[in-house]
Amino acid sequence: MSRIILGQGNHINTLPQSADIDLDGLIDVIVTSPQQDQVLKYDAGQWRNTSTGAITGLDSLSDVTVTNVQNGQVLQYNTTTSLWENQFVDALVTVVDGGTY
Repeated sequence: MSRIILGQGNHINTLPQSADIDLDGLIDVIVTSPQQDQVLKYDAGQWRNTSTGAITGLDSLSDVTVTNVQNGQVLQYNTTTSLWENQFVDALVTVVDGGTY
């Protein structure tokens, strides 16, 4: 026997291991046009199929802007734009001559 927990975890149904369960038959699951690599995501009281939204690069992130990428750059947070932006390390360094060493 297998235990399947449905809903918000307050119903436990015992089914034989050979039982088939159709996701569309569950009251809190909505599956529309399933596609390869989708997942079920809980949204407003329902489980819905959606793409994983895999990150394929830094500029795929909503708070990162990457333009004209070049060697020697780093990401710096810009409080004016609320974004991480690529910058050269030299632009971030201030040389201070403190005198005697």
